[in-house]
Amino acid sequence: MKRKPKIFYKYCTVERALEIIETSQIWYSPVDELNDLYEGKYTLSDELLRRYIKPYTDSIWPQAKDKFLGLQNEDEFYEYFLRMTRKASVNKFYNVLFRSSIHGGYSVFSLSTTNKSELMWSHYADRNAGVCLQFDLSKDPKLRDEIYPVEYSNETFNADSNLFPLEANLRKRKVWRYEKEWRLVSRSNGLQPINKLALTGIFLGFHITEENTKIIERAVSKAGNNKVKTHHFELAIGDVPYVHLPPGTY
Repeated sequence: MKRKPKIFYKYCTVERALEIIETSQIWYSPVDELNDLYEGKYTLSDELLRRYIKPYTDSIWPQAKDKFLGLQNEDEFYEYFLRMTRKASVNKFYNVLFRSSIHGGYSVFSLSTTNKSELMWSHYADRNAGVCLQFDLSKDPKLRDEIYPVEYSNETFNADSNLFPLEANLRKRKVWRYEKEWRLVSRSNGLQPINKLALTGIFLGFHITEENTKIIERAVSKAGNNKVKTHHFELAIGDVPYVHLPPGTY
Protein backbone atom coordinates (compact mmCIF):
# COMPACT_ATOMS: atom_id res chain seq x y z
CA MET A 1 0.00 0.00 0.00
CA LYS A 2 1.29 3.44 -0.93
CA ARG A 3 1.88 5.97 1.81
CA LYS A 4 -1.22 8.11 2.05
CA PRO A 5 -0.71 11.76 1.12
CA LYS A 6 -2.15 14.43 3.37
CA ILE A 7 -3.64 16.60 0.63
CA PHE A 8 -6.03 15.59 -2.17
CA TYR A 9 -7.81 17.50 -4.92
CA LYS A 10 -11.21 17.34 -6.60
CA TYR A 11 -11.77 18.91 -10.03
CA CYS A 12 -15.40 19.87 -10.52
CA THR A 13 -17.88 22.39 -11.86
CA VAL A 14 -18.88 25.46 -9.88
CA GLU A 15 -22.28 23.87 -9.25
CA ARG A 16 -20.80 20.70 -7.75
CA ALA A 17 -18.33 22.74 -5.69
CA LEU A 18 -21.19 24.78 -4.21
CA GLU A 19 -23.00 21.58 -3.19
CA ILE A 20 -19.93 20.42 -1.29
CA ILE A 21 -19.23 23.81 0.31
CA GLU A 22 -22.83 24.47 1.35
CA THR A 23 -23.79 20.98 2.57
CA SER A 24 -20.45 19.43 3.64
CA GLN A 25 -21.43 16.34 1.66
CA ILE A 26 -19.74 14.50 -1.21
CA TRP A 27 -21.29 12.26 -3.86
CA TYR A 28 -20.23 8.60 -4.13
CA SER A 29 -20.84 6.92 -7.51
CA PRO A 30 -20.99 3.20 -8.42
CA VAL A 31 -17.90 2.21 -10.41
CA ASP A 32 -19.96 1.19 -13.45
CA GLU A 33 -21.03 4.84 -13.84
CA LEU A 34 -17.44 6.11 -14.21
CA ASN A 35 -15.58 6.96 -17.41
CA ASP A 36 -13.23 3.98 -17.87
CA LEU A 37 -14.87 1.34 -20.10
CA TYR A 38 -12.87 -1.35 -18.31
CA GLU A 39 -13.88 -0.13 -14.84
CA GLY A 40 -14.79 -3.01 -12.54
CA LYS A 41 -14.13 -5.73 -15.14
CA TYR A 42 -12.57 -8.97 -13.92
CA THR A 43 -12.00 -12.62 -14.69
CA LEU A 44 -13.78 -15.32 -12.71
CA SER A 45 -12.79 -18.92 -12.08
CA ASP A 46 -15.42 -21.67 -12.42
CA GLU A 47 -15.31 -22.10 -8.64
CA LEU A 48 -16.05 -18.43 -8.01
CA LEU A 49 -18.77 -18.38 -10.63
CA ARG A 50 -20.47 -21.29 -8.92
CA ARG A 51 -20.18 -19.64 -5.50
CA TYR A 52 -22.01 -16.51 -6.62
CA ILE A 53 -24.29 -17.69 -9.41
CA LYS A 54 -25.52 -21.08 -8.16
CA PRO A 55 -27.51 -19.67 -5.21
CA TYR A 56 -29.22 -17.28 -7.62
CA THR A 57 -30.14 -19.92 -10.21
CA ASP A 58 -31.33 -22.27 -7.44
CA SER A 59 -33.60 -19.54 -6.11
CA ILE A 60 -35.33 -18.92 -9.46
CA TRP A 61 -35.48 -22.56 -10.59
CA PRO A 62 -38.99 -23.17 -9.12
CA GLN A 63 -40.37 -20.35 -11.30
CA ALA A 64 -38.20 -21.19 -14.32
CA LYS A 65 -38.61 -24.98 -14.60
CA ASP A 66 -41.98 -24.79 -16.37
CA LYS A 67 -40.37 -22.66 -19.10
CA PHE A 68 -37.36 -24.94 -19.54
CA LEU A 69 -38.94 -28.35 -19.97
CA GLY A 70 -35.72 -29.88 -21.32
CA LEU A 71 -33.94 -29.27 -18.03
CA GLN A 72 -34.32 -31.77 -15.21
CA ASN A 73 -33.02 -30.02 -12.09
CA GLU A 74 -31.24 -27.03 -10.55
CA ASP A 75 -27.79 -28.21 -11.65
CA GLU A 76 -28.80 -28.44 -15.30
CA PHE A 77 -30.43 -25.01 -15.08
CA TYR A 78 -27.23 -23.57 -13.60
CA GLU A 79 -25.12 -24.99 -16.46
CA TYR A 80 -27.63 -23.68 -18.99
CA PHE A 81 -27.55 -20.24 -17.36
CA LEU A 82 -23.74 -20.11 -17.56
CA ARG A 83 -23.81 -20.95 -21.27
CA MET A 84 -26.40 -18.26 -21.92
CA THR A 85 -24.54 -15.55 -20.02
CA ARG A 86 -21.65 -15.83 -22.45
CA LYS A 87 -23.94 -14.63 -25.23
CA ALA A 88 -24.13 -10.90 -25.90
CA SER A 89 -27.92 -10.87 -25.63
CA VAL A 90 -27.84 -11.43 -21.88
CA ASN A 91 -24.52 -9.85 -20.94
CA LYS A 92 -26.29 -6.78 -19.56
CA PHE A 93 -28.35 -8.89 -17.18
CA TYR A 94 -25.24 -10.84 -16.20
CA ASN A 95 -23.40 -7.63 -15.32
CA VAL A 96 -26.31 -6.33 -13.24
CA LEU A 97 -26.28 -9.57 -11.27
CA PHE A 98 -22.54 -9.28 -10.65
CA ARG A 99 -22.77 -5.64 -9.61
CA SER A 100 -25.13 -6.55 -6.79
CA SER A 101 -23.63 -9.87 -5.68
CA ILE A 102 -19.91 -9.62 -6.46
CA HIS A 103 -18.91 -5.95 -6.58
CA GLY A 104 -20.08 -5.78 -3.00
CA GLY A 105 -22.11 -2.63 -3.48
CA TYR A 106 -19.05 -0.36 -3.43
CA SER A 107 -19.25 3.25 -4.57
CA VAL A 108 -16.41 5.74 -4.82
CA PHE A 109 -15.53 9.42 -4.62
CA SER A 110 -12.51 10.14 -6.81
CA LEU A 111 -9.69 12.47 -5.83
CA SER A 112 -6.26 13.31 -7.21
CA THR A 113 -2.87 14.11 -5.70
CA THR A 114 -2.27 16.93 -8.19
CA ASN A 115 -4.07 20.20 -8.90
CA LYS A 116 -1.98 20.98 -11.99
CA SER A 117 -3.33 18.52 -14.55
CA GLU A 118 -4.28 20.40 -17.70
CA LEU A 119 -6.37 17.45 -18.90
CA MET A 120 -8.36 17.20 -15.68
CA TRP A 121 -8.95 20.95 -15.61
CA SER A 122 -10.42 20.54 -19.08
CA HIS A 123 -12.32 17.27 -18.57
CA TYR A 124 -13.76 17.68 -15.07
CA ALA A 125 -13.63 21.39 -14.22
CA ASP A 126 -15.88 22.75 -16.96
CA ARG A 127 -13.04 23.39 -19.42
CA ASN A 128 -11.15 25.55 -16.91
CA ALA A 129 -14.27 27.52 -15.92
CA GLY A 130 -14.79 25.39 -12.80
CA VAL A 131 -12.70 24.83 -9.70
CA CYS A 132 -10.34 22.40 -8.00
CA LEU A 133 -11.12 21.79 -4.33
CA GLN A 134 -8.30 21.01 -1.90
CA PHE A 135 -8.96 18.56 0.93
CA ASP A 136 -6.83 17.78 3.96
CA LEU A 137 -8.16 14.38 5.03
CA SER A 138 -6.23 14.50 8.30
CA LYS A 139 -9.17 16.71 9.36
CA ASP A 140 -11.54 13.76 8.79
CA PRO A 141 -9.91 10.58 10.16
CA LYS A 142 -12.85 8.37 9.15
CA LEU A 143 -12.47 9.30 5.49
CA ARG A 144 -8.68 9.06 5.69
CA ASP A 145 -9.11 5.40 6.68
CA GLU A 146 -11.34 4.81 3.66
CA ILE A 147 -9.11 6.18 0.89
CA TYR A 148 -7.09 3.89 -1.38
CA PRO A 149 -4.78 4.41 -4.38
CA VAL A 150 -5.92 3.39 -7.85
CA GLU A 151 -3.71 0.81 -9.55
CA TYR A 152 -3.13 1.40 -13.26
CA SER A 153 -2.83 -1.84 -15.23
CA ASN A 154 -3.95 -3.21 -18.58
CA GLU A 155 -4.31 -6.69 -17.10
CA THR A 156 -7.83 -7.78 -16.21
CA PHE A 157 -8.28 -8.11 -12.47
CA ASN A 158 -8.49 -11.68 -11.17
CA ALA A 159 -11.54 -11.99 -8.97
CA ASP A 160 -10.02 -14.94 -7.09
CA SER A 161 -7.80 -12.46 -5.22
CA ASN A 162 -8.22 -12.36 -1.45
CA LEU A 163 -8.78 -8.61 -1.79
CA PHE A 164 -11.80 -9.03 -4.07
CA PRO A 165 -14.20 -7.25 -4.38
CA LEU A 166 -12.60 -4.08 -2.93
CA GLU A 167 -9.56 -4.17 -5.20
CA ALA A 168 -11.72 -4.60 -8.32
CA ASN A 169 -13.01 -1.09 -7.64
CA LEU A 170 -9.48 0.33 -7.57
CA ARG A 171 -8.20 -0.74 -11.00
CA LYS A 172 -8.01 1.42 -14.15
CA ARG A 173 -6.26 1.14 -17.49
CA LYS A 174 -2.79 2.72 -17.85
CA VAL A 175 -4.12 5.42 -20.16
CA TRP A 176 -5.60 7.08 -17.04
CA ARG A 177 -2.34 7.27 -15.07
CA TYR A 178 -2.11 11.04 -15.48
CA GLU A 179 -5.04 11.39 -13.06
CA LYS A 180 -2.95 10.18 -10.07
CA GLU A 181 -6.21 9.01 -8.56
CA TRP A 182 -7.08 7.91 -5.05
CA ARG A 183 -10.59 6.82 -4.11
CA LEU A 184 -12.76 7.14 -1.06
CA VAL A 185 -14.66 3.85 -0.96
CA SER A 186 -18.04 3.24 0.62
CA ARG A 187 -20.71 0.52 0.70
CA SER A 188 -23.33 3.20 0.02
CA ASN A 189 -23.79 5.45 -2.98
CA GLY A 190 -25.06 9.02 -3.09
CA LEU A 191 -24.40 11.88 -0.67
CA GLN A 192 -22.30 11.25 2.44
CA PRO A 193 -20.93 13.71 5.03
CA ILE A 194 -17.43 15.16 5.14
CA ASN A 195 -16.00 17.35 7.90
CA LYS A 196 -16.24 20.90 6.56
CA LEU A 197 -12.79 21.64 7.99
CA ALA A 198 -11.33 19.10 5.58
CA LEU A 199 -11.89 21.61 2.78
CA THR A 200 -8.80 23.83 3.04
CA GLY A 201 -8.44 25.46 -0.38
CA ILE A 202 -10.20 26.33 -3.64
CA PHE A 203 -8.34 26.84 -6.90
CA LEU A 204 -10.39 28.88 -9.36
CA GLY A 205 -10.21 27.89 -13.02
CA PHE A 206 -8.49 30.18 -15.49
CA HIS A 207 -11.79 30.84 -17.30
CA ILE A 208 -14.04 31.16 -14.24
CA THR A 209 -16.31 34.20 -14.42
CA GLU A 210 -16.15 37.08 -11.96
CA GLU A 211 -19.74 36.30 -10.97
CA ASN A 212 -18.93 32.66 -10.14
CA THR A 213 -15.84 33.75 -8.22
CA LYS A 214 -18.01 35.94 -5.99
CA ILE A 215 -20.60 33.16 -5.60
CA ILE A 216 -17.88 30.74 -4.44
CA GLU A 217 -16.44 33.29 -2.00
CA ARG A 218 -19.87 34.06 -0.52
CA ALA A 219 -20.61 30.34 -0.09
CA VAL A 220 -17.33 29.80 1.75
CA SER A 221 -18.03 32.76 4.03
CA LYS A 222 -21.56 31.58 4.76
CA ALA A 223 -20.34 28.06 5.55
CA GLY A 224 -18.21 29.52 8.33
CA ASN A 225 -14.96 27.89 7.34
CA ASN A 226 -12.43 30.72 7.55
CA LYS A 227 -9.52 28.32 6.97
CA VAL A 228 -10.33 27.97 3.25
CA LYS A 229 -7.90 29.83 1.01
CA THR A 230 -8.87 30.82 -2.52
CA HIS A 231 -6.31 30.78 -5.34
CA HIS A 232 -6.46 31.64 -9.03
CA PHE A 233 -5.10 29.15 -11.53
CA GLU A 234 -2.06 30.69 -13.23
CA LEU A 235 -0.48 30.12 -16.63
CA ALA A 236 3.09 30.77 -17.67
CA ILE A 237 4.14 31.11 -21.30
CA GLY A 238 7.86 30.55 -21.35
CA ASP A 239 9.27 32.69 -18.55
CA VAL A 240 6.47 35.25 -18.80
CA PRO A 241 3.53 34.88 -16.34
CA TYR A 242 0.09 35.03 -17.95
CA VAL A 243 -1.99 37.31 -15.73
CA HIS A 244 -5.57 36.25 -15.11
CA LEU A 245 -8.17 38.94 -15.79
CA PRO A 246 -11.84 38.07 -15.22
CA PRO A 247 -14.01 38.51 -18.34
CA GLY A 248 -15.28 42.07 -18.73
CA THR A 249 -12.22 43.71 -17.19
CA TYR A 250 -10.32 44.21 -20.44
